[in-house]
Amino acid sequence: MLATGSEPARPSLFDFSDSRVVTSDELLDLTALPARIVIVGGGVIGCEFASVFAELGTAVTVVEMMDQLLPEEDKRAGRALQQAFKSSGITVLLGDAVAALDTSSPTEVAVRLAGGAEAAADVVLVAIGRRPLSRGLGYEEAGLEIGAGGFVVVDETLRTAVDGVFAAGDLAGPPLLAHWAYHEGAVAAANAVTGGRLAVDRRAVPNCIFSHPEVASVGLTEDRALAAGADVVVASVRLNGNSKAVIEGESDGFIRIVAETGSGAILGATLVGAKVTELVHELALAIRNGLTFEAVAATIHAHPTLSEAIGEAALGALGRGIHSL
Repeated sequence: MLATGSEPARPSLFDFSDSRVVTSDELLDLTALPARIVIVGGGVIGCEFASVFAELGTAVTVVEMMDQLLPEEDKRAGRALQQAFKSSGITVLLGDAVAALDTSSPTEVAVRLAGGAEAAADVVLVAIGRRPLSRGLGYEEAGLEIGAGGFVVVDETLRTAVDGVFAAGDLAGPPLLAHWAYHEGAVAAANAVTGGRLAVDRRAVPNCIFSHPEVASVGLTEDRALAAGADVVVASVRLNGNSKAVIEGESDGFIRIVAETGSGAILGATLVGAKVTELVHELALAIRNGLTFEAVAATIHAHPTLSEAIGEAALGALGRGIHSL
């Protein structure tokens, strides 16, 4: 069983010999809170740390080369998080990239962007992704196939090109998520021990982003469903119509559920708001088991709970809802 994991990407543009230029690994070793931090990368890791440091009082700037935060998520989620970041004082620079770092000053790091802007920081966090730990370990020499991005190629049962050898987790390709790695490891171990053909199911892997507000998703976004040729209907509600969210003072956010037109089979969902990393699992279960808007709407959701918003979205799709987005 191969499970050597991944490590933060360290592009040669950045001088990691300077202790002020760090990845998510070294960031956790800081012994003092920086007054200013520039985060290169507006993906999951960058947005989570942006939220943490903003809450601690650090001046935060996020630089993302794509045109939205969380480029892999629904564009509405990216816009909602950007607005929340703006409200909390986080500077977000989209559609730009770091051109150079100047570490010559002992008091600050100068970050120069391709678009001409500059920012100064006490710490620069480079959070532009992770790469698998697959090179230099003898994998290719042993006959394993290494695919794009350096990931070990496996089939849906986690078998590699070498008989009797399995791979799981970040080494075996995206999504690079701990819970997905646990699942793959369990499937691979069962197959290795029994010779079975259990297969992993990539359709319903929850993606949870622990920013403020939280963002969660599962299955297909609306844009990806349309790009795949699906005819879809989208149900949505704002959390400002949810009693529990209002009671807790966390009413910003929304739930969007994508389903197949006609059958109502749920294909995916995007959630933004408090505790949505808990709520997403109801929708993962629905996708995994082919449930429809009708099935979710017919399920009684206790009041007052945040999960009522999921039932309300499903009711809205059936023309029986009260709140809409």
